[in-house]
Amino acid sequence: MSHPLRMVATRLPPSINDSKVTKIGGTAVPNSTARPTSRSRLPHAGDPIRSSIDAIAVVSLVIQRPLEAETVAFFLDENSRSSTITVISGTSDPDSMLSIVECLTMVVVSSPSLCGFVLATVRPASPPNLPATQPGDVDRWIEANEIADSHGVELIEWFVVGPAGIDCPREMLGEPERW
Repeated sequence: MSHPLRMVATRLPPSINDSKVTKIGGTAVPNSTARPTSRSRLPHAGDPIRSSIDAIAVVSLVIQRPLEAETVAFFLDENSRSSTITVISGTSDPDSMLSIVECLTMVVVSSPSLCGFVLATVRPASPPNLPATQPGDVDRWIEANEIADSHGVELIEWFVVGPAGIDCPREMLGEPERW
């Protein structure tokens, strides 16, 4: 099964991942062969976020270095634009993302211009040679989707960032991207 994150690789800034390979969606891609994103610069406020690569670029702008336990979220409007990035620090409990999804869903519901949001959970304690996803992340993805969907809100993506790279629990289910 082919996934866009496996077909187009981007290397996060060296301070995030300075190994010889970048892991995206569970696939190791040598950094020497990683292709640039379709965007020639980092996204700015108001630029459309139309792909996982664009979303990862936004996340890479705000996560702490060295990596710290935190969750980054940003909202998208009907034109896939974001003007608000939220960082929740200290999210070391894997289930904390469910509480965050509940809160963010209420924000989207109360703002007519917003349609959905993207999450990225940073897990710095993950082994440097293994995915940052944990047992139960697929169930968390399903539950988070149900929370958002029950209010007519789209959880577009949930990235799990660790020293070895970025993973998406959605991919473990074989679900397509939502971009």
